[in-house]
Amino acid sequence: MRFRLTCAHGLEPLLADELADLGFTQPAVRAGSVLVTTEMSQLEQLHRSRIASRVWCLLVEGEPSHEADLLRQVGGVEWTRYRWTGDPLSVVVAGGRFDALDALRAAVDEHAPEGEGGTLLKVRCAPEWIGLELDCSGADMHQRGYRLDAQSAPLDENYASACLRAAGWTVGEALYDPFCGPGAFVIEAALMQRTSSRLRPWRFHQWPSPPADEAPPVDRGGEGLLMASDQAFEAFDSCRHHAQRAGVLDRISLHRKPLEDMDLSGLPSDGLVAAHPPYSDQLRGDVVRRLLARFHGALSGWRLALLLPADVGRPHGNLEDVLSFMHAGRRVTLWVGRP
Repeated sequence: MRFRLTCAHGLEPLLADELADLGFTQPAVRAGSVLVTTEMSQLEQLHRSRIASRVWCLLVEGEPSHEADLLRQVGGVEWTRYRWTGDPLSVVVAGGRFDALDALRAAVDEHAPEGEGGTLLKVRCAPEWIGLELDCSGADMHQRGYRLDAQSAPLDENYASACLRAAGWTVGEALYDPFCGPGAFVIEAALMQRTSSRLRPWRFHQWPSPPADEAPPVDRGGEGLLMASDQAFEAFDSCRHHAQRAGVLDRISLHRKPLEDMDLSGLPSDGLVAAHPPYSDQLRGDVVRRLLARFHGALSGWRLALLLPADVGRPHGNLEDVLSFMHAGRRVTLWVGRP
């Protein structure tokens, strides 16, 4: 079967590489998504992606002008595999117009109430193609289950994972976030040692006939130093609570200190500093200068991954742009190098 894993625009190559590492050969990159062909039993493995936003299963497809043919295919789907009797049904249309929406709902289940929390189907329209996709995830995959509220983490979890991957960080390498805020970088780094990317079940686990998990165990490697600090008590407390909810607080060395007061003398000789400084124009320039000034002594052999708004231009410090995407309504750039 074919599956579409959606992601933020700009993250498609990283998602394709991640899926290849997970064992899915020849993933096809599309705008905002990556397609893979595999068995239904591999759904658990697909959901081990830390960059994807959601997994969709392509159930039927055809030509845009042949809606009747598409409806006949829908009637032939064994829906009792994917939904319980009385399960709410939501159908959305993306990319174009679909006139037979009421007939489609009737072909799936004419008695199903409309509402969230049940089966979600998407009619995906393209100029030469139309398909019906089934939501296998049930919620956005970046929602790992440890965030206290939507406002408490300015960097979504899948963006943090994408930045770490783009910077070349691997499990077992030392990582330090000097402006940790709610702790997205260090918590995601700690969670990468787990086989699953989420702390609660996916939608396909609730199907009447859930696919068997044939995914092999994953060896994530050793445990390296994970350190975070922030001078603001609110940020420090937020990081501590998030890490505790994620079950990784014991993996993180957490400090409430400004960068200048941190004792870095005991650090390993190499590692990655991952920083997402405040976006405020008044704070950002000063924060970056303070950060670059620490790259001597214990940090002289470390790499830096610095996430900044794209409109501020290239920072000092021998850094190269390796990733660009839209975040919080503005384009941001990840700069990586050895200052």
